[in-house]
Amino acid sequence: MLSPAKERYLGTKPRNDAPDKFVPRPWGASYYEMVMVLRSKENSIYFASVNEALRKQNSATSLLDPEGNLVDHLPLGKGGLLIQDLDLSKATGFYAGRYRPELYKEA
Repeated sequence: MLSPAKERYLGTKPRNDAPDKFVPRPWGASYYEMVMVLRSKENSIYFASVNEALRKQNSATSLLDPEGNLVDHLPLGKGGLLIQDLDLSKATGFYAGRYRPELYKEA
């Protein structure tokens, strides 16, 4: 049996009738999935994250658009192939284009 802290970390909770069975959390409940949203928004890019189909993984295989919206995902612990058509004109890289390396010269 997992501690409550470990359950929160894994985003799963054991079922009372079968402690070794885990119920996956909904998409977006994971810290890593929220970071995906932020990375896609702050860089104005499509963000794809690929993961193994494990019962206790930290994030689902996911695709987010440049506005941070979930385009599609494979549920936690489910194997499969995620295929989507993308509108590449939405991926402007606007914020990434504001990067000015001359301001970050080594001392």
